[in-house]
Amino acid sequence: MFEFRHQPLKAVYTTYFIVSTLFVRLPYWFLTAVPSFSRPRKTWPMSRAIILPSIRAYVATWFMTALPPAPGQDLEQIAASGKADQLGFVWVPPLRAELVVGEVNEIAKLQGVAALKTCGYWYKKESVSGKGDHKAGGDEKVILHFHGGGYVTGSSHPKGGAIGPVTSGLLQHCPRITRIFAGGYRISASAPFTAKNPFPAALLDALAAYHYLLHVIGFRAENIIVGGDSAGGHLAIALARYIAINQLPELPTPGALLLLSPTVERGLTHVGRDSSMTRNARSDFCGQFFRGYTQRSLLGKLPLEAAFTSPWISPASLRLEANDGLFSGFPKVYLLTGDAEICMDSYQTFRSRLVADIGEDKLHYNEVPDATHDFISMDWYEPERTNALKDISAWMESL
Repeated sequence: MFEFRHQPLKAVYTTYFIVSTLFVRLPYWFLTAVPSFSRPRKTWPMSRAIILPSIRAYVATWFMTALPPAPGQDLEQIAASGKADQLGFVWVPPLRAELVVGEVNEIAKLQGVAALKTCGYWYKKESVSGKGDHKAGGDEKVILHFHGGGYVTGSSHPKGGAIGPVTSGLLQHCPRITRIFAGGYRISASAPFTAKNPFPAALLDALAAYHYLLHVIGFRAENIIVGGDSAGGHLAIALARYIAINQLPELPTPGALLLLSPTVERGLTHVGRDSSMTRNARSDFCGQFFRGYTQRSLLGKLPLEAAFTSPWISPASLRLEANDGLFSGFPKVYLLTGDAEICMDSYQTFRSRLVADIGEDKLHYNEVPDATHDFISMDWYEPERTNALKDISAWMESL
């Protein structure tokens, strides 16, 4: 991976990609998209059958050259830029040492990871004045959202990728939500780049964001919906497990979880000819995120086996030594998936384990036919995206 990260090889590869895409790939995708039977999904419109392989090819170039730089990584620069209020930027105090406990504390010591000051961004409806960091209303509900990106890219910054379409969609379709707090967290890296921020760095930042909403902004725990898409959904699960396991008075159980195509296994165990990893390869775009780099970056000094056997890393793994009670103490959960995702099989395992621990009545499961990974972040993926957002809104009304 990243064989062409240095110049002039990067420029040569980029030129090759552009030329070959324009004159070879695009004509091929167009021709195969004309008849519906040769599209990745027969129900897909022709445009989608061209856009999805284009995205998949583009993502593949990241892992040949370099991941796209995520905006907002220099927090001090943003804070001093004069645009902090316009962006909705706020500082989030670090999680205090006495709140870092248990197995996560032991892993943090092994990894040399400490709780640090982090940040977040407030997204709000136009009717909300200020930048959004005002004190909570008595019965006000809020979403704490974590962005996706495999823990190796993406940002909670307004220009950080999928965060914009996800937050705007939720604000547009969910009347009970007037503002969303996008918690920032440290991005991981590993060889051939400088290794940094392995697990549990992102979890400590996520817990700090949750603590901020509780004790700085003043939301009641039952009014906080913790959510995330893709890797951010995994982070929301890890946060909920940490809270349920450790029962710390300052970190009470949130009101609900909103999981949007959450990555629930980093070490792949749902594999084989008939697996969703194989049968949905053409209808998804994120396969590259499961080919080593993101796994190494998240694991840090943990053994490779942990990607398959640690519920912190892969809560849906088929190789966990024990899976009973993994999600005991969880609040109500909304789980959104698409049956065209390569992770579909792991979602089914995750769903079964959730139901076993919290009961069918506390899980709202929405499996959207022919929908790809994280389609909620694609404002052109219609009508599936709008229908899913309306379903989320109805679920929120029931909380």
